[in-house]
Amino acid sequence: MNVELELFQFRYSHFNEKVRWALDHKGLSHQRTDLLPGPHARTIRKLTGQTQTPVLRINDQYVHDSAWIIERLELIFADAPSLLPIKDDDRERAREIARHFDFVVGPAARICAFVAMLDEPDYIARLFATGKPQFTRALYRAVLPLVKGRLKDANGITSTHAIAEADRLLTSNMQSVVKLIGKEGYLAGDSFSVADLTAAALLAPLIDPPHPDMKKPGPMPERLAELTEKWRNHAAGRWALDMYERHRPVVRK
Repeated sequence: MNVELELFQFRYSHFNEKVRWALDHKGLSHQRTDLLPGPHARTIRKLTGQTQTPVLRINDQYVHDSAWIIERLELIFADAPSLLPIKDDDRERAREIARHFDFVVGPAARICAFVAMLDEPDYIARLFATGKPQFTRALYRAVLPLVKGRLKDANGITSTHAIAEADRLLTSNMQSVVKLIGKEGYLAGDSFSVADLTAAALLAPLIDPPHPDMKKPGPMPERLAELTEKWRNHAAGRWALDMYERHRPVVRK
């Protein structure tokens, strides 16, 4: 099947990582177009009528939302390795776990990670603007302190209560992950599925996996390094790192 795929993405983003992982897991060749958070909105709105990444172009169609994109890939590329378990009960469980991470754990992880680097505009610029022309990187870095309020709002950091709630949700759900792991090491059934991919990808900002698509540049700011060490040493963090080691292929572009 001759299908052209182009992923519009943030260079460092756990929801974008979900789709990169799915594409690589399925062995699907694709182009990646890196966008800068903030300036990206105009481009993405033109394509989809909304402003969130990731967006996947499938020939002349544009699909947004990481969960929708993965479901579309499952339909179109039925011969590629599937992320949906064979058994109906396991399949529904996998989708339910993935939805929970999309709506609860992923946003909480984003809040906690961004709080740890909000006062480090140099580092934020390195995360998102690496690979861009020097002038673009310098301009992006210069603007970041001026849009700090917008950056906080865009990432759910709306109050001290929101930060405390994100930390509470993260702590509770990391314990739940440990309880969900089955005898074969997976969250839904006996094989790797969208549940494991989603959970590990959305925990990536907290555990700094070694994969080049999500490995943070060093040295990390002190608060971010402490956060990373905390969750890498947690049983759920170790499980997520194991999923990366076992199931996240490194695809040379």
